[in-house]
Amino acid sequence: MNLKRIIILLLAMAFVLALFTGCHRRSHRRAYRRAYRRSYRRAHRRAHRRSHRRAHGCAHRGSRRRKAGHHNPACKDDRGRGGNATFTVEASGEGLTYQWQYSTDNGNTWKSKKGATSSSYTVNAKSSVNGILYRCKVKNSAGSVKSKSARLTVDGVKPRILTQPEAQSAAAGESVTFKVAAAGTGLTYQWQYSKDGGQTWHNKKGAASASYKVKAKAEYDGILYRCRVSNTVGKAFSESAQLTVK
Repeated sequence: MNLKRIIILLLAMAFVLALFTGCHRRSHRRAYRRAYRRSYRRAHRRAHRRSHRRAHGCAHRGSRRRKAGHHNPACKDDRGRGGNATFTVEASGEGLTYQWQYSTDNGNTWKSKKGATSSSYTVNAKSSVNGILYRCKVKNSAGSVKSKSARLTVDGVKPRILTQPEAQSAAAGESVTFKVAAAGTGLTYQWQYSKDGGQTWHNKKGAASASYKVKAKAEYDGILYRCRVSNTVGKAFSESAQLTVK
């Protein structure tokens, strides 16, 4: 009788132990899966942030030795005449300084804007600044970087010529192209020519884009070309450029 009780007691203990072990294993597996998912999500977020910084040229956060990184400037405000337009740039790095620059010749030369030394620059929109390009130079002790340029277009003003056509020289039978760049809204182009040194001008039929291609002929030698750029507010004329036929 005592032996039977001992056997029953041993079986009961084995059952309880097996039940406890199974619950412990299931709990351990659930905890392991939760920890794995958290670790995977953290690693994925870190990899995404690193990829984003590399794609935008940003220095790694906390790095003191890398040069400044940047995002390109954007004009936040509308372009209406008489309003304000604000250009902003985002940069990463330690000890950053900012210097905004502008170009009135379509990016050929740049000048620093006095006093424009923060991450944003606000300009009053008027006809005299129509078409100007702006960019920001961001600098620290490790180096410097320049943002891409952004153009200010002012609505409700007449066109502004940004780059003038250049004189061309070609042999008879060769083709040359005169080009003009202008700023404004709703622009139309009309190329004109003069055979009397600029005293009188005539429209060139079909020449209605920002560039005009001419096939050089002997009788074209010395002809002047210019472009009239117009919109609903007014018009502007480029400087003249001469064609020389060799």
